[in-house]
Amino acid sequence: SSSPAIAGASGTAGGAAGRPSGPGRRTDSSELNDESESTSAALAASGPSPIQRQPSSSLVVPPAEQQSTASGKKQRGASRQRSMGSSRKPSTSAERTPSLAGSSRPASSAGSSRQASARSARGKQRSRSRQRAAPHAKDEYERGQMEAMKALIGGIGPGTPLGQLTFDLLSPTMSRDGKHPFSKELLSGTLTDVLEKRASVSQVIEENGHTRKEEVAKLVNRTTDISSVSQDAGYIIEVAQNLVEKTQVTTAETFGQCLWRNRDEECLKNQPHCDIVEDLQWVEDPRYASAIIDMVSTVFRELTHDKGGRMTSRLWAKAIDLMKGNPIIRERHKRNDSDRLFHAEAMREFRERGNKGDSSNDNSGFSIGLSRFLGLLVDMSSIMKVHPFMVFLAVGCHAEVLETDRLDRQA
Repeated sequence: SSSPAIAGASGTAGGAAGRPSGPGRRTDSSELNDESESTSAALAASGPSPIQRQPSSSLVVPPAEQQSTASGKKQRGASRQRSMGSSRKPSTSAERTPSLAGSSRPASSAGSSRQASARSARGKQRSRSRQRAAPHAKDEYERGQMEAMKALIGGIGPGTPLGQLTFDLLSPTMSRDGKHPFSKELLSGTLTDVLEKRASVSQVIEENGHTRKEEVAKLVNRTTDISSVSQDAGYIIEVAQNLVEKTQVTTAETFGQCLWRNRDEECLKNQPHCDIVEDLQWVEDPRYASAIIDMVSTVFRELTHDKGGRMTSRLWAKAIDLMKGNPIIRERHKRNDSDRLFHAEAMREFRERGNKGDSSNDNSGFSIGLSRFLGLLVDMSSIMKVHPFMVFLAVGCHAEVLETDRLDRQA
């Protein structure tokens, strides 16, 4: 039984709780402190409760009570699980609506997550495609270009004077502003400087009344032959290297354009030169970080998504329409040129598949793949007399829009 002191303390606390606490009744902190002190004093005077005075050995539960307690816990656990199961399963659509509205992830976010995952997968695929399109590192690519240039000069050089051969190989080079900076005077003067430097290094002196300039002039007009082709190739490569400071055109771009123009020569059709020729990373602008070839490759994949990665003449016309978004290209484009180039490349690839006996892709028909599509863009730029970077940019700028439209259709 409870002592009178405890009962008095309970009455005091109940009286304090029964007072109004609204705006009309202001509670004093000193009054609350006095009440708490009186309650504590009453509890201390009553001594410990019967449970606290009972030793731990006396709190032994009989076996019958243990069984009843255990069975009661099991019943309470079963009822709790049934109540939780019933709470998880709403009985009406009205009960399900608040759960969707209160969720931290709205229903529309499912489509967004699918789009994000698709974009991530597409980014990985683009990365793998970019590695296939440009398998060479920068140093390896530059060395490969020099070796390919030596092979080209060795194949077409014999029988042509050194000065004329230099002009034929380097003068068609186009800068990014659409101009041809390698004039005949610039090439002739640079070649003369290179030959004079080589002559001074080899300690060539005046002999038989001939001056050094006369000897250099003889070298310029000398016909390239089998014995001198390797030396002449070194002269031409050094000329291109010296022109970098004068024209801001890199050797990678100069050699890349030269090799592409002469890609049908037999000396460039074999490995490893053919891979260097088809590597178009020279088209990209080194001043910017964006990979333009990757963007164009994305446009190709989006246009040919339903065609198994093969571009037909109708899809090529769509690519031309994207390209004509640039006003300069729109003015210079001629439909006959684009149709003729596509027909020639598609026929060439068709014949190559027939010669190789490739019957695994019989449904490809009159179409082209990614590598030939990139090559067609370079050929189109040559016909329209613009730098290939302008054509690639006019096509590649539509990559994100085409990819987003397809993902929205699939969502």
